[in-house]
Amino acid sequence: ASFARCGLGFPSTWYDFAAENLEQLYIPYQQGGVFPRCEPLLTSTGLGVGTEARGFMTKRTQIQQLEKALDSIKTHLGSRLIPIGYYPWQDTCPYYKCQSGEAQFDIVKEVGFDYSITYKDEGKFPRIVYQDENFISINQQNIHWRGDGPGKTIQSWEKKIIDSGNPGWIMIGLDAPFWCQPPFYYDPEYPPPASYGAETSVTKLMAAMRYVNKGGNSGKLFLAKPHEVVRFARMLRTRKLI
Repeated sequence: ASFARCGLGFPSTWYDFAAENLEQLYIPYQQGGVFPRCEPLLTSTGLGVGTEARGFMTKRTQIQQLEKALDSIKTHLGSRLIPIGYYPWQDTCPYYKCQSGEAQFDIVKEVGFDYSITYKDEGKFPRIVYQDENFISINQQNIHWRGDGPGKTIQSWEKKIIDSGNPGWIMIGLDAPFWCQPPFYYDPEYPPPASYGAETSVTKLMAAMRYVNKGGNSGKLFLAKPHEVVRFARMLRTRKLI
């Protein structure tokens, strides 16, 4: 959709083995692509699936994997288009247990990322969870791997934030395979597997985006890419509003 704005996280191996699937990220939306409405992020230790929480991989291994991933992307796109944001897989939730692990934000900063989105303090009010110089990591407002759906979560947090009288954001993270598996990706009448949750449908996702794009019930919502949300968080920090 022409109004949509979001982030999309994936490992560097997509650039190596499925580059044709990523072309639209760099083609202007006026010409059939999605640029600049969708922001690419690097995810899950860079090269594949890996638990980032302390005690699962050494710091050296994580740094080597992330640096190798960024070098690989650079060979395809050049240094100007390397992702500046990092989206983890299990930085605080090893074995899918929420808040059971310790995130290692220093690794992400050391590799050179501008920001990260974290599972730490997920489902809580918007906050900067970690900051070191200009690097920050912000939390998400949904609980990962839950079937509540973006629409219900957005409306719930919209009310909470408005009622609080404080500024904030609503960061929603979705597991793409759950939302992009045909046939229920295309057909709202086709029920997804029960384990995926009743809200897993691209039609529900687009409805949620349209809701935000129209301002929500409060008239104060708007869509933003991850780095734009982070920039907003920095502004709130500078003004001591968060």
